[in-house]
Amino acid sequence: KFQQASWDNIGELTRADPKKEYIKKALEMIELSKGYKIVVDCGNGAGSILSPYLQRELGNKVISLNSHPSGFFVRELEPNAKSLSALSKAVRSLGADVGIAHDGDADRIGVVDDQGNFVEYEVMLSLISGYMLRKFGKGKIITTVDAGFALDDYVKPLGGEVVRVKVGDVAVAEGIMRENAVFGGEPSGTWIIPQWNLTPDGIFAGALILEMIDKLGPLSELAKEVPRYVTLRAKIPCPNEKKAKAMEFIKREVLESFEYKRIIDIDGIRIENDEWWILFRPSGTEPIMRITLEAHTKEKAEELMKRAEKLVKNVIKSV
Repeated sequence: KFQQASWDNIGELTRADPKKEYIKKALEMIELSKGYKIVVDCGNGAGSILSPYLQRELGNKVISLNSHPSGFFVRELEPNAKSLSALSKAVRSLGADVGIAHDGDADRIGVVDDQGNFVEYEVMLSLISGYMLRKFGKGKIITTVDAGFALDDYVKPLGGEVVRVKVGDVAVAEGIMRENAVFGGEPSGTWIIPQWNLTPDGIFAGALILEMIDKLGPLSELAKEVPRYVTLRAKIPCPNEKKAKAMEFIKREVLESFEYKRIIDIDGIRIENDEWWILFRPSGTEPIMRITLEAHTKEKAEELMKRAEKLVKNVIKSV
C-alpha cells in the first residue's frame, strides 16, 4: 500500500540517459588531435549500443561490423585472431588506422593494427600499461600470475613496477586499490582503468587506444617495441575432486624438480628464473590443470613443457 502525497508534495518523474552521460564523461577524459578511420566489431553484443557512437563523438570515421544488439552472435565472442579475421580484412581493405572488437558483454577488447594484424593480448597489455605510465606518471601496474615477462621489461624503463595477483578482474581491481596503481589488466583483453572506474570496460578501453595512437603513432610500429618471448600452454585432464590434493603434490614436486629464483603461490604456483617461468594452476571452471610457461627460446620452452606435463600427469595419476 502506497502513501498518497499531499497536493504540495508531489514529486517529479525523470528519465536518465546513461548513454549520453557515459559519452559526455568519456569525452572529458580522452583527447584526440584529429579523427581516425576505425573499424569496430561488436559481435552483435552489448557494445553495439555504445562503442561505435563513442568513437564517432570523438571525431573518428567509424565503420561498424556486427553492431546490432540482437543476441544473434555471428562469430566466436572471444575477440582473438581467429574470430576477428573479418575485422582484419576490413581494416586492410579500407585502409583503416585500427580495428576494435569486443566480446559479448564488452568488458574485453581485441585489437587489429593498421596493417590488419591482430595484436596479441600480451603486447596490447604492455603498450597500454606503458601509455598509462606516460599519461599519469610512474607507479604500479597490476596484472595476474599468468602474465609474461614482456610487461615487466616494457614498463620498467618507464617507471613502472609490476605487481601480480590472482587471476580474475576482481583480484585486479582489489590490487589496484591496495597498491594505488596506475593501471591493471589481464593478458586476456580485460583492462581496468582506475581513473575511469574499477570494472573492466572494453568500450572506454577502445577510446583510450585511439588516444595512445594519436599521441605515440601507428599501432603496428608501437607493437615492435614490445619484447616477444615463446609462450606455451597445456591442459591436463583432472577431476575436480582431485584438484586440491593434486596441487599439494604438484607444489612439492615442482619445488624439488626445477631450479628457480622466485616463487609466486597466490594462485596455483608460479616459479621463475631470469629466462623462463612456469605456472601450474587448476582451472576454476573446467576439470583440468593448466600449465602456462614462457621462455626466451623455443627449445627451452619445449623442454620445460615436456617436463611440466610429465610431472602433472604423474601426480594426477597417483592421487
